[in-house]
Amino acid sequence: MEHLDYLDDESDFYGDKETQRRSLRKMKELDVHQYWANHAHLINVIAINKTVSDKVKEISSEGKTLNVIPINPKPKMAAVLDPYNPLARLGWAKQLGETSSEFLRRVPPLTTLTSDGWIWCANPYARRDRKPEDPDEAYLGRMRQLLSAYIEKKNKLAQQNPTMAPGTITRRLLSDRELLKEEIHEGAKKANMTCGKWMLFPTTEDMPRVWLQTVEAVSAGKLGVMAKVATECKPGSNDRLICIYTEDFTDAVDVRKQLETMADLHLVQRQGGRPIYYKADVYTYLDIYSDNPYGLKASQYSSKDIFAVPETKIKAAESKPQKRLVDGSSFKTRESPFKKR
Repeated sequence: MEHLDYLDDESDFYGDKETQRRSLRKMKELDVHQYWANHAHLINVIAINKTVSDKVKEISSEGKTLNVIPINPKPKMAAVLDPYNPLARLGWAKQLGETSSEFLRRVPPLTTLTSDGWIWCANPYARRDRKPEDPDEAYLGRMRQLLSAYIEKKNKLAQQNPTMAPGTITRRLLSDRELLKEEIHEGAKKANMTCGKWMLFPTTEDMPRVWLQTVEAVSAGKLGVMAKVATECKPGSNDRLICIYTEDFTDAVDVRKQLETMADLHLVQRQGGRPIYYKADVYTYLDIYSDNPYGLKASQYSSKDIFAVPETKIKAAESKPQKRLVDGSSFKTRESPFKKR
């Protein structure tokens, strides 16, 4: 019997086009936090609220309940720069004039759902002379072609050598992978797509404290250019993803600086504990995750590797000599200072 998909996109199950547009408009206009507040008397809402412990629900105005380190902007920085919020029109982002604790009370990360799946906080003292970072489709298209060419070469090598072990094929293509990574990184700089993020995975129980501390630091201009927390866990996981963004994933000194700040705030441990990883946004755009078929590392840095290397070694890696590309343009040779020798 032929399979019939009664719920495909063309089905009347979703209503006509006008009904769908009206439903989408209502969804966008819905204030989830206000909805739950208005329905607090319902038995299902009461039951859900009881599953969230009072310890993480109640946050004092000073942030003492969650044991975070209060942070204020440096007087000199606050005097020179007027705070600016690029996320002012986003209802589920921190706004100027509200404290971090007020923000978490207004948009509680444990129970808030948003249309994009994230809650945001921007650094109001971040650089403003930098152009907004939007996906450069021309660059992404070129990189996808290079990735496809690599897979074709890998498959051809495997077909020509059917008895060759996969590990041997991987080693044979080492220089191709290094060139591929170089092209991605250098192309990202030319396309103004150098944003990257440190990724934290606190448990649901610890997430409010970690998020509050992150918001405190970011909104005071002490950490990253922006941060976000996922509104839900991945299926089968009790962890919530928190991303702390930096402007340039090729700037190893700044990447380490942000990590050091996180360690000072007890968001990550310098020794022992669970390591965290840093990933460039372009790798996400190109669907390069762990166990990708290109053999590329999905993350560019790890806290374990960085803390194992003196900071002076990283600064030395930043001052390596210039190298010429085929088209005559130049770039700095950036051999990872964390590479084991």
